[in-house]
Amino acid sequence: MKKNEFKKMFDGKELSGQDKELLWQQIAVQIDKPKKSHLKQRFMKAAIILIAAAGLFCTINKISAGKLINALSVLWQTDQKSSQIINNMTDFHVTLDSVYAPEIIEYSEKRVIFAGTFGLVIYDRKSRQVTGTIDLQAIESNYFNANTLETKFLLIGNNLTIYNQKDKKVYGNYYRYDLSQCGTSGKITALLPTESKKADVSLKTAWNKLNKGRYSHTFEQYKNCRTLFLERGVLYSENSFIWEKDKNNIFDICLALIPDENYTGYSIVLYKKDHNNSAITQEPLSIQAVESPKKTTVLPQYREENASKLKQAVISCFYQNPSLYEGYCFGSSVKSHTVDTSGGDVAIPIIKIAAVDKKGSKVKILGSFYWFSFELSGKTLYESNMGGGPAVMYLKKVRGEYQVEKTVSPRDGSFYQKDLVTLFNGDEKAVSDFISSSKNLHKEIGKTLQKYVTANSLDITYYKPFGWEPEKINTASP
Repeated sequence: MKKNEFKKMFDGKELSGQDKELLWQQIAVQIDKPKKSHLKQRFMKAAIILIAAAGLFCTINKISAGKLINALSVLWQTDQKSSQIINNMTDFHVTLDSVYAPEIIEYSEKRVIFAGTFGLVIYDRKSRQVTGTIDLQAIESNYFNANTLETKFLLIGNNLTIYNQKDKKVYGNYYRYDLSQCGTSGKITALLPTESKKADVSLKTAWNKLNKGRYSHTFEQYKNCRTLFLERGVLYSENSFIWEKDKNNIFDICLALIPDENYTGYSIVLYKKDHNNSAITQEPLSIQAVESPKKTTVLPQYREENASKLKQAVISCFYQNPSLYEGYCFGSSVKSHTVDTSGGDVAIPIIKIAAVDKKGSKVKILGSFYWFSFELSGKTLYESNMGGGPAVMYLKKVRGEYQVEKTVSPRDGSFYQKDLVTLFNGDEKAVSDFISSSKNLHKEIGKTLQKYVTANSLDITYYKPFGWEPEKINTASP
């Protein structure tokens, strides 16, 4: 079938002129490209025939244009890096990054640009297609929900400058990108910096001037935010982008990640609130990346070669029986529950032994018995799940080895200290010392990860607590 024969297939179909031309342009790009194999050519022909045979064109008025372009976006070429960034901006972002959706950097008639911890995406509104991505992790400029660090985006035309601020002061290098390189010949472009130099205060001055009055707080602008987003499990951008189409038409643009029925996937939708009448409309973004390949990196379990036999027993308990490790609450009739530690690349116990009481073959340990699951992205470990807490662990010695029998945690509030004293044989001093020394969990996580990364010679530089800025893992001798 020749190119002009494909074109004839569009005659008489129920597409709008814009959608018909858009569909044809994407298919034509693929037909015109030199074929590397007959298999790809046969696949392209078969794909078009199947689309027509399925009646897609005849029922196009019954489905959204977004679904049409979503189905065809697989015809665009994309590299592995761009595909990974696009995927991470939805499901991965929801799991690991923030309680908010990615931030909108620009919204115009032509395009929308948004960014989150895992990257920046340039989306062409006219072709309804991702045209470019930027790996923000690679340049260590991906701070959106951190405490003191934040990443800024200064966009003038197609000139995008990315830099960081620490405690409101310009910090580190800036990275400049040329967005005109995006989306040529049906290709999603993973952009690289065209320039990088030390950032100075002029960037902050320019950013403040350009973005004055450009954003509003989403929760305040969308008065029905609770029913529109929160009650449906929808993540929305913390700040809405104020788009002035013209003097008489101004909108608050909010990006939202909407879960499917089973919360196994998320779609990206723009919400637009009209300043004139408060009417809210939606614009689905047709984003579908090629499925990322399965990870080949396998992170090892946590081990401590020089740990005491007691601690070795606790570590072994965590990996062999995490439900026993986490235990149950003092006074509860439920003595066990299922603990799932599989939600990440590695699960690591964070153990701090404060006091030990031995009586024959029986041992009690007072301490903190947390665990965290981590997902590795780039050189950063992201917290993806956690459990456990302060408790008293009961062990027994069998043939020279310790085995955990049960773990009992205290109740909250006014019962907390009282329960620990009861569980730990009435030793008020040990409990008091433990409570006063166990207030910095992040410090304990850092120490444990330092040992883990060093012992296994891993190329991991940071770990990011959920909702906080990344923390450097010191790989010097622990």
